Amino acid sequence: DMVLAGMGIALVFVATLALMVALEPLNSIVPMPDSVKQIYANMLSNMVWTSLSVAVAAPLAEEFLLRGTILRGMLYHSTPLKAILWSAFYFALIHMNLYQALGAFLMGLFIGWIYYKTGSLWLAVLIHFVNNGSSVLFTVLNPEMDVETTLMDIITDSWGIEAYIAIFTLSVAVFVAIVYYFHKNLDNGKIKKNISA
Repeated sequence: DMVLAGMGIALVFVATLALMVALEPLNSIVPMPDSVKQIYANMLSNMVWTSLSVAVAAPLAEEFLLRGTILRGMLYHSTPLKAILWSAFYFALIHMNLYQALGAFLMGLFIGWIYYKTGSLWLAVLIHFVNNGSSVLFTVLNPEMDVETTLMDIITDSWGIEAYIAIFTLSVAVFVAIVYYFHKNLDNGKIKKNISA
């Protein structure tokens, strides 16, 4: 039972990283607003406080509101699809900028779907934590790097565009495979029961 739960959590973790890579090209569609640049600047000037607020407080507060309250309530009064779409829309809306909105909406769909499939708010928090925490970690470990530098820039400059395409394609494949696995297995109740516990 613990093995199944641990495997489910590990797969969610990997799927989140894969989805982050798959969504990353969206960052080049809209210019990064000054408000987001300021958040990254604050991370470097006040590392502990900003890191905790972005990587810990935000995932907890936003998930308890968006999935624990809004999505949970809507699932009682609406179809799962509508409930997940609306919770993802609100997730995009609270970021209050177009730069993050599309990625937040798509990540919100995944978080909402995982919550719907597992009934676990803590898995939703985990996904949000991995997403925000990895951004914080990357910024803290690379303080000299321009905040608008993307993963595509880094990989392409180091190994070429072919390497980026390979990593992007692999990430999409991994994400789709894990989602398919959950789709086929969470409905049988066994994994859902263990993860929820």
